[in-house]
Amino acid sequence: MMSKMKKRIFTLIIACIMCVTTVCAETVIVNAEEFSNEDIVEVLEGKKNETVVNTEEEMVLYRFIPNRTGRYHFYSMNSGDTYGVVCDSDKNIITEVSDDGNRAADFSIETELMEGQIYYLGVDYYQEENSGTITWMI
Repeated sequence: MMSKMKKRIFTLIIACIMCVTTVCAETVIVNAEEFSNEDIVEVLEGKKNETVVNTEEEMVLYRFIPNRTGRYHFYSMNSGDTYGVVCDSDKNIITEVSDDGNRAADFSIETELMEGQIYYLGVDYYQEENSGTITWMI
């Protein structure tokens, strides 16, 4: 038989697991057919970018081709509750995040990328009803 304290701890652990599962279950589907190559702008490392997001539009994708193999940091700055994804050359999501885990709601992704490979970076607001300008960098 479990003591009251053990039951409370067990209940708290189950509640935390359910919360994490719910957060992790949220996904964004990037449909490759929705993005023709002409619609996708290529971006460079170290340059500040601004993306205007309207509520009626899908996630905005950008093409990025690393000039070296290594870890890259893709992040938004002071833009509200933002969402970022890194996709492979077939536009399959490699990694995604809705915020950096700090008090700010900006996203922050650090990931290993290969020199010369094509990657697609997606920028959007986490809440579909949000619109505005997202400032971000690699």
